[in-house]
Amino acid sequence: MKKIKGLIKNISGQNGSTFIETLIAMTILAYVLSGVLTMTTIQMKTNFNQINHTKAVKLAEEALERKMRENFDTLSGETHDFDTIESFSQYSRTIRITTIDPDNKKINVSVTWQERDRSGLQPITLSFRRTR
Repeated sequence: MKKIKGLIKNISGQNGSTFIETLIAMTILAYVLSGVLTMTTIQMKTNFNQINHTKAVKLAEEALERKMRENFDTLSGETHDFDTIESFSQYSRTIRITTIDPDNKKINVSVTWQERDRSGLQPITLSFRRTR
C-alpha cells in the first residue's frame, strides 16, 4: 500500500507537461492546421472557378437563344465578336454562324474569361444547328 501511495504522490507531484511534449503537440497541431488550410484554399478556388464557368454558360445560352429568335434568312455567315459584355467585363463572347446548306445553319457561341490564377483556359462553346 505504501508503494502505491508513493507512486500516486510521485505522479501527482508533476507540474504540467514537459517542454518536449509541448513541442511535439504543437508540431502535430501545425501539420493538421496546414492541411485544413490547404484544403480550404483549394476548395475556395474550385468554387470561384465553378462560378465563372456557370456565368460563362449562361452568357453563351443567352447569345444562342437571341440568335435562335432571329429570322432564319437574316442569320449571316459572319463572326460577331463582343470584346466585353455589359456588366461582365472579364468575359468575351464570339458568335459564329456557318451555313451548312440552304436549309441549315450552325450557330457556335464561345465565351472566354480572365481568371487571376490561370491563363489559356479553353472557352465554353455551345453549338446548335438551326433549320428553316
